[in-house]
Amino acid sequence: MEETEAGLQIMLEAADGDLAVSETRSVGNALIVDIANATLAEEFSQANPSEGIALVSVSQLLGDKVRVAITGTDAPPVAEVTAEAQGLVLGVTQGDAGAVAEEDAIQVVVTGEQDEGYNPSSTTTATRTDTPLRDIPQSIQVIPEEVLRDQRADISSALLNAPSVRNSAPTNFDSLRLRVRGFGSQSTLNGIRDTNGIASNLGPDLTGIERIEVLQGPNSVLFGTSSPGGRVSASQKLLTAKVRVLAGVRQRCC
Repeated sequence: MEETEAGLQIMLEAADGDLAVSETRSVGNALIVDIANATLAEEFSQANPSEGIALVSVSQLLGDKVRVAITGTDAPPVAEVTAEAQGLVLGVTQGDAGAVAEEDAIQVVVTGEQDEGYNPSSTTTATRTDTPLRDIPQSIQVIPEEVLRDQRADISSALLNAPSVRNSAPTNFDSLRLRVRGFGSQSTLNGIRDTNGIASNLGPDLTGIERIEVLQGPNSVLFGTSSPGGRVSASQKLLTAKVRVLAGVRQRCC
């Protein structure tokens, strides 16, 4: 191996027979040259033999194959292979990092759905459809399941997350006495008026409640609530069950 003006020159001498390159490829910043039907007398390795070349190694592989690996500092080197009477000559020059093809570059694309957590972006209140809050010109507060779970909220403490909404019922009272903006209001469960109150149907720990939505203002009269203050609506989780059907064979006998 000799250092030249252009870069590096690697000479492989054959004691008997000709040397033939079977494969040349680039892996990362390394140029790999495989020589078939050859046995290496002694393995060779040298670090930083010239500028832009980090390592040159020559090793024996299984199947009578010799591998020459030339690792560049910033880019894979370029080698010109010339056959001579005594073997092979590799003229190695420094690779250009900017010449790497765009299709060879590794591109990692990560996609996913953002967990809204404490800040839900849509509501079914007012429109009865899954509509972004920014598209509804009304005052709506959404208390998601994450808040209810982390606070271990009951009815009264859950409503503290929405302004101007309180449960004025006495302690341990079965039903709700909601006041929204100072006016008495009645709750709805899954869009249906809850005459007995959320507390009596689902318990004070809000088991099964997915979210609580508060619509404030007189627009609540459009959804079955006569209170001009607003309405409180709770939504339950949809529960699914797997049903196994067993089919039998009816037999006849004479």
